[in-house]
Amino acid sequence: MKQDALIVNGLKDNSIRDCLSIEPVFSSYKYLWNDISLVYTETEPTECPAHYCPHHVIAIITKRTEVEVFDNGKMYPRIYEVGDICFHPAYALRKTYFRSGTAAINISLDPLFVSKVDPEFINPDTVELAVRSHIQDPLICQLGCALKNEVASGYPSKVYVDSLATCLSAHLLQKYSAQEHILPHGEGGLAANKLKLVTDYINDHLPEEISLKMLAGLTGMSQYHFGRLFKQSIGLSPYKYILQQRINLAKQLLTLDNIGIAEVALNCGFTHQSHLNRHFKNFVGTTPKKYRNSFN
Repeated sequence: MKQDALIVNGLKDNSIRDCLSIEPVFSSYKYLWNDISLVYTETEPTECPAHYCPHHVIAIITKRTEVEVFDNGKMYPRIYEVGDICFHPAYALRKTYFRSGTAAINISLDPLFVSKVDPEFINPDTVELAVRSHIQDPLICQLGCALKNEVASGYPSKVYVDSLATCLSAHLLQKYSAQEHILPHGEGGLAANKLKLVTDYINDHLPEEISLKMLAGLTGMSQYHFGRLFKQSIGLSPYKYILQQRINLAKQLLTLDNIGIAEVALNCGFTHQSHLNRHFKNFVGTTPKKYRNSFN
């Protein structure tokens, strides 16, 4: 069957149309991420033809679904409940008949990114992931829903998405590998000079897009190891620290009369004014406009 199967690249914009002939409810494709993508789909009963993907695929079911799935050369009936997960590593053959309508969060991960999540402790050449179908995994559900909400917001943070991708990758390596992989927790935080290098970079580049890969590269560490040590040092994840510093900068700029709130948003690294409004209210408890007016 494999020689006749479709090749579906979930990191590319046309993957769902190629496989199911439907448009996704929403997706991350417009952000042109290289290592991860998310597609949220809702479909009527349909056939998903035989196909395989050159990347790892996680499907998180969000609607009870009756299906027939291909397994070991035969089709078997199954019922997926809300929260059930299917994981297919790269190049695993898949074929499904959806006997009822379905809805799912579909996450694609680049295999090279996953295998190199912490090369200091895991040899990428030894990584072999196994198919897992019809399983429960609360951490994958939590991370997948967080990624879905971030994409649905319309202005996802690159450093937050990088962090979610890294956590998902580390979890897959530790739970679904053919051989056991254990990643160290790390203790003591970042060395003072590395911490200063990273925080100085963040504060000098707040108006710009900041990635976890860039920050980890400053320290010579993997994204996974860096993220854990940074949080031990600061008490906040890189994402939360960047957000905090952007809000602090916005508070300073809002005391000035010669700059509009929309311009404040852009100067602090927010995509537009409503993006600033949402995070500002969460941090400060009021809107940027009311905060500014309190100084008049």
